[in-house]
Order: sequence, then structure tokens, then C-alpha cells
Amino acid sequence: MLSCQKSTMEDSYLSRVLPSHLSKQERSIIKNFLNSKEFKRESDSALRLYGKIDFSKISIEYVDGDRRKPILNLLLTGEKPTTALLQVVPIPSNFEDVLPNNDRYAMMVIDYLNFNFETNNGNYHFSDLNYDGSKALEILMINGKVIDAKKIVMFDGIKEKYTGLKTKRQLGNPMFDDAQVLLSRHFCDQNGNGNVSYFECLGCMIYSCGNSFECAGLCGLTEVVAPGYCIGSMAAACVYISVIY
Repeated sequence: MLSCQKSTMEDSYLSRVLPSHLSKQERSIIKNFLNSKEFKRESDSALRLYGKIDFSKISIEYVDGDRRKPILNLLLTGEKPTTALLQVVPIPSNFEDVLPNNDRYAMMVIDYLNFNFETNNGNYHFSDLNYDGSKALEILMINGKVIDAKKIVMFDGIKEKYTGLKTKRQLGNPMFDDAQVLLSRHFCDQNGNGNVSYFECLGCMIYSCGNSFECAGLCGLTEVVAPGYCIGSMAAACVYISVIY
């Protein structure tokens, strides 16, 4: 179980288990997360279901190639080689109280427990660990093709529980107060109110990709190489978009 892994990740240990191609800065990003209160909280609760982290397969990608916007990918393994993928986005230091408990990491887990990697058949779903493990998206795949992608609305009780979080107006988002900026709104701002919500962004990205042959082929909405991985990357990118726009 995760709780059996080192409770504090030391440099000497990580240097032995992390992929050699990771840079010093990337190793530091990973170490900071593994030693964070957020990871400890989830590894003692929600993540226990999935087994342990496969350190040799930890990777980092960047939104729009911007090194200031890393996404951490951590594969978990248990009774089957891959039980889940944990995607983690560090929240920029100047954004306070935008997540419950003022979490400094946005965490999304893709649950593969009901998915068969050998046949590429089954269900997998995305859960938002910051919001009490709320399901955000459920995918049905048959023979390697996505048959259904169902966006799940967060329960009102969880929304009400975290109503005290800062709004984008409080964070100084210029889209609320600058008419010129509002006119050139983000393409995922579907209702034109200057506020791209996380779920608004995710639905927009999935729809846009599904209508692009190239994106669908590469990303996995039609031909899947790593189930949920690319949609997960969209979800992680939406963390940045929903905070900034």
C-alpha cells in the first residue's frame, strides 16, 4: 500500500528510483509533491485503493510547452500492472485559497480498476481528489475506441461545502472588469461571462478534440494508446485555464 512507501522522500532514495532522464528541477518538483501534506492526506485515504506508485514511470509534461506549468503523471500499480494514473498540477504561489484547504496541488486520479488493458475494453473514470474525490468524467471504451464520455456535475453538497473559495474577481482576473479583454474572451468561455470554469473548460476541450480528426487520432478519443492519458492532460491543463481565465 502507499502507506508502506517512504513517508518522507529523500534525495538519495529518489535518485535511485526516478527515471534518469528527469532534470534536477523536475526531480525537485516531484520530491516537493511527494513530501507535501496533500500527497500524505490522499495516500492515507483515497489512493490506498490503488496500491503503490511505480516510481520508474513518473513523468512530467508541460502545458503549451511552458516550463512554468508542469503536470506530474504518477502511475499506480497493485493487483494489476496499472490501477490508476494520478495527475498533479502545482498551483502558482500567488493563487491562494482557490482550492479546498488552500491545497497547493490540484490532483486528479484516473481509475482503471474496471478497465482491461489487454482488450482495451471497460470503464475508467476521473475523480477530483481536492473536492472529496468527486467524479468528474466517466469513459466507456470498447475495442480501443471511446464509445461514451459522460461529464459528471459536482454534487450540490460538495459545492456548498467549499463556497468560501476565492472567486476570480477577488484574484484580480481582468476579464471581469476590462471590456476589451472580455470581447476577446477565451474560446472555452462558452457563456461569455469572463469566467472559464473547470468543467466548462473540460467539456469544451473534449468536444473540440472529438471534432478534430488529428486530435482524436493522437489523443485517444478514437484510437487509444494510453487510455485516459490525453483526456487527463486536458483535465490538468484546465486547472490552469480555470484559475487564470
